This record gives sequence, structure tokens and C-alpha cells, in this order.
Amino acid sequence: MKIPKQLKIGAHIVKVREIEMVDDVACSGDTQYVSGEIRINKELAQSRKESTLIHEAMHHINTTLNHELLDSLSEQIYTFLKENKLLK
Repeated sequence: MKIPKQLKIGAHIVKVREIEMVDDVACSGDTQYVSGEIRINKELAQSRKESTLIHEAMHHINTTLNHELLDSLSEQIYTFLKENKLLK
């Protein structure tokens, strides 16, 4: 999957940036609601970037899910899409 520069999630345009995660090197990515951004750690392997994008997009879709459930769902969705060759 190509990591897009922006996504439309609901009624909002969300910018997507690959950055060096200086604050927390173990962080795969994060969601910045105020600036309307999803930030992905540029040091990750491509498959991790892709699953992180799904994870962070899901934060925008449903902010009520706990983080452990969100981790599990995003990995399962990513694996489903990847294994069935639904990603370009």
C-alpha cells in the first residue's frame, strides 16, 4: 500500500506524514487531532507503516475503542487485506 499524503475520514481531511519520531523512538505513529494529522514513524518497515496507518485512521473513525482492542483490530484488518491481495 502506498502511504497517502492525506485521507478523508468522515467529514475531515487528515494529513498523513512520515516523520522521525524523536519524542518516543518506540512509537509507531500517533494522531494529532488539533492539527488534523496522522504521523507515522518513517523508520518502520513498510508493513508496519501500513498497519500503523490503519490503526491511526481507526482512531479518527472511533475514538471510544480502548488501545488494546484497536491494536488487535487494526492488525487483523491489515492482515486480512494483505493476505487476500486487496492492497495495491
